[in-house]
Amino acid sequence: MLKIGVIGAGKMGLLHSAILNHNENCVISSISEPSDMILNSFKTFNSKIATYKNYEDMLSKEDLDCIYITSPTHLHSEMAIKCLEGNKHVFLEKPLAINCSEAKPVLELSQRVDRSSMVGYMMRYIETFEKTKRLIDSGNIGRIINFNAKMQVAQIFSKGRGWRSDPLKSGGGVVILQATHLIDLLCWYFGFPNKVQSNFNNYYSEKLEDFCHCNFIYDDELTGSFFSSWSIFNKRLLETSIEIHGTNGQINVNDDTLQLYVHNDADEFKAGYFKWTKPELSTGVSIDVGGTHYTRQDNFFIQAIKENLKIDHDIPNAYLVQKVTDAVYSSATTKDTVEIVN
Repeated sequence: MLKIGVIGAGKMGLLHSAILNHNENCVISSISEPSDMILNSFKTFNSKIATYKNYEDMLSKEDLDCIYITSPTHLHSEMAIKCLEGNKHVFLEKPLAINCSEAKPVLELSQRVDRSSMVGYMMRYIETFEKTKRLIDSGNIGRIINFNAKMQVAQIFSKGRGWRSDPLKSGGGVVILQATHLIDLLCWYFGFPNKVQSNFNNYYSEKLEDFCHCNFIYDDELTGSFFSSWSIFNKRLLETSIEIHGTNGQINVNDDTLQLYVHNDADEFKAGYFKWTKPELSTGVSIDVGGTHYTRQDNFFIQAIKENLKIDHDIPNAYLVQKVTDAVYSSATTKDTVEIVN
């Protein structure tokens, strides 16, 4: 039974705690959270959970196997380093850090210690996007030649407050706080781009970007782009959609539906149109808090620790996503194409 400690009991800390509480292979042993009100709520909910206001006290006093870090972005690198130095498995909410400079020490330490890590790019576990990865890799639509993606929601229409509105603590606006999920998906599907070209608009926020247009540039003939905004009036819920063009067909996928067109007969599919919905692809989970993909993500992380399984979206992968994200910001600032150096 893995003993879990959670750092940060805000929205994401509570979400992961609820999911892990239903996993028979682990137990939430302790929580670190600076808010007395939240800590008292945990004590009322379960008096067996040890509570701490300081995460370093929790690390030094509790015998923990794994730490979930769900704190504000600017605290990620410091906390991850402390946990890895303590020989803990680490789950870290995205992004890895506010920039590559802060992320690199985390990367280097993670490569020296024999501990599992995962960064919370949970969209890989949404059934439609997961099946899309398999369809791309199968080669049924041939060589990929172009993609276009969007991630939009109605969220920000005035100057915000709190750490998310401070670029020194958040790392930026809609790109690092929202679109990194999309960047991770696109890099998972098509590989990491060699260059990016982007532009921002910050109509509502004072210091953060509200809109981002970005082109991904590869060495081969593949081209692609994405648009992301948290200031779209008619998008009550977050919507992500990707259109993928291949030499033998096309894929159109969003959070709920996956459509495939195959031009000529392929290994797995005859020529024609095919469609799947999320309920058709779902295998069900023991608890649904915020979406089945969160449960599937957390369950796999616990399984990966116990069975020593490979985790694709670990700290090294998240560092590469961070490099692309940094390049998107650099391109928007310099108004020029930015090369991503490996």
